[in-house]
Amino acid sequence: MFNSEKPKLYWNWQRTAAVVIAVLAVLQFFRANRPRPAAEIPAAPKYTTGTIVDAPIVVPPREFVSYRAEFNRQTNLKGEFQTGSKKVRVECLVLDAENFELWKSGSANERIAATNYVPGGKVIRVLEPGVYYIVVSNRDAPGADTEKTVRVSFVAE
Repeated sequence: MFNSEKPKLYWNWQRTAAVVIAVLAVLQFFRANRPRPAAEIPAAPKYTTGTIVDAPIVVPPREFVSYRAEFNRQTNLKGEFQTGSKKVRVECLVLDAENFELWKSGSANERIAATNYVPGGKVIRVLEPGVYYIVVSNRDAPGADTEKTVRVSFVAE
């Protein structure tokens, strides 16, 4: 009896050692082959081209709607807006980023293009590289206490 149990005990230690070594090998494999963290590649700047806006928009009472455009080269900006009624008037502005912030705060600013409060108009400008805002304003317009629907279309060429 004693002789028959010795090989079983020996065989269990061999299996246990083999399993432990296999588990350690698998752990070492996964530790050594961890996925590398994704490289932080800075996102390429997205410059504006083509249609900036081409839709009817609603300008809330005493508010404005703005569209941001960023150009990396000299760009022709062409646009038009129409309220649909001679009694409904809005202002359309083209401002650079610095003057847009000044305009929002009510400070003195330099406008690249401004139409005053009219029922419709066209804007055609050549803009240098930079960040610009196209603004349709109902802030101080006659009848500014009502929302206004305006058909706006601007394209960067």
